[in-house]
Amino acid sequence: MLRNLLRGAFRRREPGAQERYDRAVRLEQQKRLTEAVRQYTAVLALGAESAAVHAQLANCYARLGRGAEAVPHYRRAAELDPRAGYVEHSVLGALNFVPDITPEAVFEAHRAWGERLMASVRPVLQHSRSNERIRVGYVSPDLRRHPVTYLFAPVLEHHDRARFEIYCYDPVGDGDAVTVRLKRASEHWREVAGRSDEAIAETVNDDRIDILVDLAGHTTHSRLRAFAMKPAPVQVSWLGYFNTTGLPTMDYFISDPHSSPEGQQRWFSESLWRLPHTRFPYEPPAFAPEVGRLPARARGGVTFGCFNNLSKVNDRVIALWARVLDAVPGSRVKIVAIGLHDEGNREYWRERFASRGIAPDRVELSPFLPHEALLAAYGEVDIALDPFPFAGGLTSLEALYMGVPVVTLEAPMLPGRQTISFLRNVGLETLVAADEEAYVAAAVQLADDLDALAALRASLRERMRASPLMDYAAFTRDLEKAYEQMLDVVPDPR
Repeated sequence: MLRNLLRGAFRRREPGAQERYDRAVRLEQQKRLTEAVRQYTAVLALGAESAAVHAQLANCYARLGRGAEAVPHYRRAAELDPRAGYVEHSVLGALNFVPDITPEAVFEAHRAWGERLMASVRPVLQHSRSNERIRVGYVSPDLRRHPVTYLFAPVLEHHDRARFEIYCYDPVGDGDAVTVRLKRASEHWREVAGRSDEAIAETVNDDRIDILVDLAGHTTHSRLRAFAMKPAPVQVSWLGYFNTTGLPTMDYFISDPHSSPEGQQRWFSESLWRLPHTRFPYEPPAFAPEVGRLPARARGGVTFGCFNNLSKVNDRVIALWARVLDAVPGSRVKIVAIGLHDEGNREYWRERFASRGIAPDRVELSPFLPHEALLAAYGEVDIALDPFPFAGGLTSLEALYMGVPVVTLEAPMLPGRQTISFLRNVGLETLVAADEEAYVAAAVQLADDLDALAALRASLRERMRASPLMDYAAFTRDLEKAYEQMLDVVPDPR
């Protein structure tokens, strides 16, 4: 981490700066994030500046759910230390949370990053295809218990081994029981932790991979630099990131017609490849509890809920949720998120709701829970409210599986359209709101008819199981068909 390099590394040496910085680091390690923010901010106020101060302050803001405030600090950290590649990934990832940014601005930031990266790498000489089976290589730092594996593991296990030879590249190496499962489902497992991007690219080339698939994008421990070297004839972005990589050497981005309707191509450096139904399947954990009774029956009022990343809940979202709460007397909202363990942060969020006229007793703020307890907490929620412009992903799938319908808002970019795809796949188009008025109306209609809401709750799990979202064999056949066609199609260079 940058902070380990920082003692005495401030651009200006100011009395007290190092002591405040050290105090901030200790507070951050103790998860006292609001206090850490004050100390990092005080360091900057003294005129002492470094990449690490800005990066750590941005990390604290992100974990507190204040993603828009994190962006300028990530950017400044990248300016101060251009070698800190992970900071640039953080900048790009954080842009997806900014409520008023345009799709064009998001795309341009990704494209410019890709252009800068390409100037610093040398391509790897590609092999000509001569394998009996199509060799597909998956690169991911998340080949363990992680949201990505709930979507990826069933595909890995359903690949047709008569036609495809599967390689997995693990650049992290801290495996668990899920890793063991993934290794069993992969014919070739490459431990590449600690290796340079150049070495990983050479390994891929030596393995004569036909299609190399990135499952991380601009997330932690990404290895996009290896993809910039183009070690495989066809390179694909899928699953782990929700926007373009910006890399000209990434040929395709896998999506679906609901997540990426016509017109989105202009915001991707890759060619969009739309699978017929969904861009990924969903495998629920075995420990998911049964769907319980509608909690509104016992409580005497409707509970709305959101278990998403708190950075998705911006002022526009709070204003719209306040309208929903005003329109449904006796209702409340339950929010479960990382960052709400911090009392100072809970007070910050209470005040944001209060500024919209929502009393504190109508807002339940809960720290993030272990996965099984998180799923069980849906037993207290009647209706989920999707944030925007960055909608739920795995969170929305889990809500639906636990019997909780999700109201979502139409959005132009893929990050805001994930729930739209899920709802259309289970036949709940009526919960996709074209505008804010329709969003309030959809939530109110659900809340006004508890009999219908209870029936929907009881049926949602079976609707999920019968949908393309949980038909792993069919999804994998669609994906394999796409892979075969990609080898025969020259990507549109735009």
